[in-house]
Amino acid sequence: MQGNDSGKIRSLYLRSLSREPTLAETNRWINYLNARRETVTDSAQPTQNAPIDKVRNGNKKQSPTGSFNPLARAVGRIGMINQSPKQQAYEDLFWALLNSSEFAFNH
Repeated sequence: MQGNDSGKIRSLYLRSLSREPTLAETNRWINYLNARRETVTDSAQPTQNAPIDKVRNGNKKQSPTGSFNPLARAVGRIGMINQSPKQQAYEDLFWALLNSSEFAFNH
């Protein structure tokens, strides 16, 4: 999505709740998106020198430590490992909309 924060918020609301956000909702989410935060990382992720799917157990992907990690390959492919704090905030916004009672009862 391209555009400013309010345009992206509007787009997420239209796509998930089929309505535009109120001014109060837009302002709340803009404050959330621009708040200072740490980037969430998974310390169990392998370094760049160690491929995620190096160790195999049949068709199951394993981490270099041998523990099963079903999402490791998918996460590596779509580039979610190194998201910026703002990208993670947008992901949180989208998940909040999808988990809202408004979404559950209307869709």
